[in-house]
Amino acid sequence: MAVPKVEVETESAGRYPDVDLETLHRLVSQLSDENSYVILHRSDKPDEFAQAAMARRPTAKTVKGSFIVEFKDASGEQCQAKVTDITKIQTALAGWAFDLDGWKEDLKWKPLKLNRAVNLNGNCVASEADGIWTASFPALGFTATGPTEDEAMAELRTVIFETANRDADTRAAFAKWSSENLIEMSPEELERLKGRRLSPEQEERINQSFAELMRTREVRKPAKRKTRS
Repeated sequence: MAVPKVEVETESAGRYPDVDLETLHRLVSQLSDENSYVILHRSDKPDEFAQAAMARRPTAKTVKGSFIVEFKDASGEQCQAKVTDITKIQTALAGWAFDLDGWKEDLKWKPLKLNRAVNLNGNCVASEADGIWTASFPALGFTATGPTEDEAMAELRTVIFETANRDADTRAAFAKWSSENLIEMSPEELERLKGRRLSPEQEERINQSFAELMRTREVRKPAKRKTRS
């Protein structure tokens, strides 16, 4: 029986296609504000995952320096736990990844209420040629380039939001596509996606595009009727 491959994605170092236990422990130990998440996938469980991420919005129950650990099982249920101990994160993620006994026991898991979000990243692809990365969004034929995969994808997101609001037909096509490509995401996943770094120029272009969209949707208030005295 083939041993399943464990793939790990980190914020600062990208993807590791096949990690062992020691490497996984090391990657988890490197979690920080600059390297705020690790995501695990197994080759034999394509619809499941486990991950840990820095808590971006500390509360009375989630203090600064704490983490959110999550996993999705075969039933589709997603659970999470809040933790401050890196060792417990290593135990939980390693147990999930390598079928080790007792990996759930040290954390207080709770079912997670999921949000619906547009699966934009899942429908974008990137390729490299001659040192230049090209990212594309086949649904509407958008493309963008950059010196790295992450920069090309970031620029593509800017182009999508910039172009999708350009005219009524494109807005309608993008809205229809978005409504048909929704996935469930945890609050932490949404926060992580929002936290992806864009350049000031990209942020400004997105803000201008959004402002233009809001102007096109603006509904003028009807004039007040004069009343007879």
